[in-house]
Amino acid sequence: MTDTTEHHDDADFVHVFDTPSQGEGEIAKSRLEAEGIPVIEKEEVGGMLPAGTVQLWVPSAREAEARALFEDIGVGNLEVDED
Repeated sequence: MTDTTEHHDDADFVHVFDTPSQGEGEIAKSRLEAEGIPVIEKEEVGGMLPAGTVQLWVPSAREAEARALFEDIGVGNLEVDED
């Protein structure tokens, strides 16, 4: 895997999201950052997931918050509700 963001001690980070879409990965990452959740973006370049899969990792202490955010916005429906 290639780390495509600034370096963190990712020993305490957990995987919360993956997508084959670079665009969807960027939107999801932006939503996490907007909530103040630190995020590491990794891109799978081989292995068990398809090449090009974007993975997002957050601190384990913020995992529940990140998962709740994805549940609220719906995986695959990462658009901001303007209402």
